[in-house]
Amino acid sequence: MPTAGVVGGDFLDVAQGVEQQELARLNASRLIEQARRLRLALTRVSNGEYGVCSECGASIAAKRLLAIPDAVTCVACQDRLERVGAAVRARANDVDDLDTM
Repeated sequence: MPTAGVVGGDFLDVAQGVEQQELARLNASRLIEQARRLRLALTRVSNGEYGVCSECGASIAAKRLLAIPDAVTCVACQDRLERVGAAVRARANDVDDLDTM
């Protein structure tokens, strides 16, 4: 007859295995997405568009490209896009909150 420690140990082993599988899946997804973005960056190099902001057409700073080789926007446009995205998400959350009342 199994003891509580063994049953609990089996549960912990399974939980850790599931967690490791999920982390591996997330890591694989992240790497696949990074590879996709880098392929797009190589296409932009071929087209002569690499280092040009897709939003405003200005040059993307070399330091930004060194840090983020697949960047498609300059810092100013990326900041604006993130602020707009945050505002849209906040409004969506407000609507969701109203729906749950």
